[in-house]
Amino acid sequence: MITIETEYFNPISQDFYDNTIHSMDLTLLTCTCGHRGCLIWYGSYLRKLRQGDSIFMLRVARGFCKSCGHSHALLLSLVVPYSQIPLPLQASMIQCYEDGSGYQEILAKHLLIDENTISSSLRSYRHHWRERLLI
Repeated sequence: MITIETEYFNPISQDFYDNTIHSMDLTLLTCTCGHRGCLIWYGSYLRKLRQGDSIFMLRVARGFCKSCGHSHALLLSLVVPYSQIPLPLQASMIQCYEDGSGYQEILAKHLLIDENTISSSLRSYRHHWRERLLI
């Protein structure tokens, strides 16, 4: 996957995603293999994102690297890899965890978020992301 840095845009929409992705020149992106100028458009797939009290289906574009032969999802920085929970909401959960405060406000605002979702996100943070963020 290749992450494209964007400003915080709440809520994310398909139009915002499409405008951001299609305004870019793929030849300027660097593949994870380190080569630049070798990406071509390679289709898309649907991905679920939880926003407020609804599930949003985002069509994610993919690029194919002619150099290494791998396909890569083109994700905005607001989308956390392998998660349906957007980055700002995960950051709120992590802040509550680090502060030791409760999750009542998050649970009240986001109807599709429950204790299991918070627990899963925090487990992923503790086991994978915290180490990477400290480097």
